[in-house]
Order: sequence, then C-alpha cells, then structure tokens
Amino acid sequence: MLFKERFIDDIRRGAISVTFRRWKTPRVRAGGTYRIRPDVVIRVDAIRSIEPSSISERDAKRAGFDSKAELVAQLRAPGTLYRIDFATEDHAPDPRQSLGRTSLDDEGLRGLTKQLDAMDARTSTGAWTRRALSLIAEQPGRRAGDLAREMDLDTPTFKTRVRRLKALGLTASLTTGYALTPRGRDFLGRS
Repeated sequence: MLFKERFIDDIRRGAISVTFRRWKTPRVRAGGTYRIRPDVVIRVDAIRSIEPSSISERDAKRAGFDSKAELVAQLRAPGTLYRIDFATEDHAPDPRQSLGRTSLDDEGLRGLTKQLDAMDARTSTGAWTRRALSLIAEQPGRRAGDLAREMDLDTPTFKTRVRRLKALGLTASLTTGYALTPRGRDFLGRS
C-alpha cells in the first residue's frame, strides 16, 4: 500500500491510523503486514467497504486530512471505497535491502537467471523481467504508470511484477518510481 510522503511521519508516530482507498478489489487483508517504507511497517486491523457519506470529520483527521471535504476530494477514482484501519508495527530491517546490496557470484547468477526465466514463462504476456529491469535502470524514479504503459501492462500488474523483482533484491522503491539495487545492476550487466 502506498502513501504520499506527507503522511509518513504521522504514520510512523501513530497519528494516522486509518486510510480510505478506491479499488476494484481489496489490495490488503485484515491481519496482513505491509512495509510502506524501509523503516515503516503497518498491520491492517480491519478493512471494509463503505459509502463516502459515512466518513466523519474525525475519520478524516485520523487519515491525515484537515477535513472530510479534503479527504473526499481525493477519492475520485473509480471503484469501491474501502476504509482500512491500521497500526504501525515494530519491525526488523527489510531483508530485501540487505539482499539488494549483495553481489552475485557465478552460481548466484545462474540461480537468479533460472528464477527470472521461470517468472517469464508463467505469464501470458511472455518475457518481461529483463525488460522491466532495463526500463527501471534507464529511468530511475519514473512513475510506475508510465513504465507500465511502456510495457503494455496495466499499472497494478506492473507493480505486482516489480514487487517480485524487489523480493529477489533487484529493485528498490523510491518515493516515486523505482531504482535498481546494486544486485540488480550487477545482474543486468552480467546477463
């Protein structure tokens, strides 16, 4: 789940504990934990669909907005409106960051190549992993939606795929867009 930078400090200290999202289908689940920054993890306590009219002024303030009107103005996207209650969790460092700093020996390169080939083979759109890595390398910080269009994918599919690359220590999320990790640059340069 993504949050604008202006909300992060308040989430970190627990001042923001609810958010509202319009989605076609829920993208989080109650009980799930989500790393929203390398040093910030939230646990979703509850998620439910609601009508905009049921949002209170208090809810808007708990979501980091000055008023209900300001919050509702941000919710113009199509889809079902969801209220997500969450809490900030104590957490261990993100293991993907450590993995992203590791170098690849020949055996590691072969193993990673097999993993990416298998990921490519499981999609109906064909090979995508190296293309995504190349686009991110060429355009660090570019919006996910822009990169998705270049790959002829919708944004949620592209983001899901990049999360798979991130789990392998190849990419890192920036405030906007992505960048390759040292491991990702090493892989791309050697493959």
